[in-house]
Amino acid sequence: MSNIIEFKKKPEAALAPAPVEVGPEHYTPEHYRLSDLMRYEFSESTWSDRDGYSYQNTLEQHAHLVAFFAAFGFKYDDHAHSAFRAWAALKDKFVPHVVMCLEHSSTWNLVRNGLDAERIAYVEAVVRQDKKAIRQYRIVAQRELDIARGRAEEAENTVQFMDVQIPAEASMFERGVTNLQWYTALSYSFSPFEKTGSGEYRNDEHDMFIAHAYVCGWSYADIARDKMRLDEVASICIGILGYHFRQMHQMGDWRWNKAAAEKTFVGCSDKLIRYISACHGKRTDSARKLRDDVWPELLDWARFHPYDRSVFGRRR
Repeated sequence: MSNIIEFKKKPEAALAPAPVEVGPEHYTPEHYRLSDLMRYEFSESTWSDRDGYSYQNTLEQHAHLVAFFAAFGFKYDDHAHSAFRAWAALKDKFVPHVVMCLEHSSTWNLVRNGLDAERIAYVEAVVRQDKKAIRQYRIVAQRELDIARGRAEEAENTVQFMDVQIPAEASMFERGVTNLQWYTALSYSFSPFEKTGSGEYRNDEHDMFIAHAYVCGWSYADIARDKMRLDEVASICIGILGYHFRQMHQMGDWRWNKAAAEKTFVGCSDKLIRYISACHGKRTDSARKLRDDVWPELLDWARFHPYDRSVFGRRR
């Protein structure tokens, strides 16, 4: 038996991946495999500045999106205020054919017979990344972008006709509040707001926070640098209202019921009930007008009627 003791070498700790240094080349289609570029998915954590210019969650993702637009012959800056809509139009109308031509040429040769000559020329120019031909036939994609813009404007005009006012600084996520359902507030887990390089505070549930704050009359752009206000708005607009709306609708009917509301929000003034009704009904203009008058009363009411944090953070 040997007296030699062997020591096993301690495995080296895995090194964390180095952050990607984003340079000018990352903003060009040539930096990527075209098949990867075509499969880029719009970030769920996109945000907009006060001017409505849309950014992806990280610089690397943003560069990827800029390159995606460039691959189709478009400058991102020309579509930054409606980036999701433009990306979705290109994704739906052209990406499937580009990927098919790129990866399944035999199938593409069959499918192209049913397409008009301009569309065929544009798709094949994108696959070749022939910039001259892309510019020549880009009008094909521009028509689709114009159609998408027209539909969006028609929908917005309809919303405004119905007296649901949308302030000019509203981000694209704030514009989607008509689809918000109050029961989704219960999936919010109150992740902490952390300061970003821009000086604004964000959390891991940015989109959900923006939507719920907005229906209660708060625009993220106005409070993005005020952490105390962000925490307060999350606690009231998602915690207090989300929890007590749940109590109000125990039978599963999430429509507004004034009698049930007065029992749930007992002791609240008529004006505060009107504000709560506006939040529930996503009447953002009414909520904005009433907010400053009733906010102190709502804060005071919340101190005596806290919400149960344990019912939140459950993914539906």
